[in-house]
Amino acid sequence: MKVKKLVLLSSLLLGLTPLSRAQIKGTAHDFSTYRNSKYNQSGEVCILCHAPHNTDATNAPLWNHATTTQTFTAYGASGSGFEVHFTPGQPDGSSKLCLSCHDGVTATNSYGVNGGTPGLQDSITIATGGATAPRTALITSSTTKIGTDLTNDHPVSFVYAEAMTQNAGLRDTSYITPLGHSIGVDFLDKQGKVQCTSCHDPHLSNTGTYWRYQRFSNANSALCLTCHIK
Repeated sequence: MKVKKLVLLSSLLLGLTPLSRAQIKGTAHDFSTYRNSKYNQSGEVCILCHAPHNTDATNAPLWNHATTTQTFTAYGASGSGFEVHFTPGQPDGSSKLCLSCHDGVTATNSYGVNGGTPGLQDSITIATGGATAPRTALITSSTTKIGTDLTNDHPVSFVYAEAMTQNAGLRDTSYITPLGHSIGVDFLDKQGKVQCTSCHDPHLSNTGTYWRYQRFSNANSALCLTCHIK
C-alpha cells in the first residue's frame, strides 16, 4: 500500500512539474497590477487572455481576447529582400493569438464578452466615477510592437517538415531538444507548424537567461541551434 501511495505521489509531482515553470505572476504579462483601472477592473491575472466561460470557441485555450483581423506581410514575401525556400502564409494558431496584442493595432484591453457572445465590449467602465473609456490601449513600444510587417521576423505558421525538405540546414523532427523530447513534440503545434510559442512561453519570466520569454536559455545560441544546423 505504501509503495502504491509513493508511486501515485511521484506521478502527481511529475505531472505538476511543467506548471511550476510557468509563472506568469509578476511578469509583464501579469495585468493584475491594473486593478480598478480601465484595463482590468477585476485584478485577475489571467482574464485578459483566458476565461473559464463565454470564451471564443474558435481559439484555444479558452481565449478571452480580441483576435487580430489584420493582414500580415510574411517573412520571405515577394519584394521583402529575403530568400527562402518556402513561403509562410498568414499567422494562425498561437501565433495569431500572440499578435492579437503585438500587432500594434488590436487593443490590449480588448477582452471580455458582450451579451454572452464571445467577443469584445466596445467600451469598459472605469471603476472611479463610472465613466467609460474606449478600448484603445495599444502596444506601441518599439521593443514589444511586432506590427503587421513580419518580413524581418522569424517565419511562423509554416509546416516544419515541409520546410525541412527544402532546407538541409534544419534538423529532423526527431531531434531531441533541451526540453527532453523531439522537435516534433516540444517545438511544433498539432499541425506540425512552427509558431511563436515554439520559442517563447508568455507565462514565463522575462529576465536573465530567459529574456523575451524564451522557453529555455539561448546561451551559446542553444535555442536557435535546436532546429538549425550551424
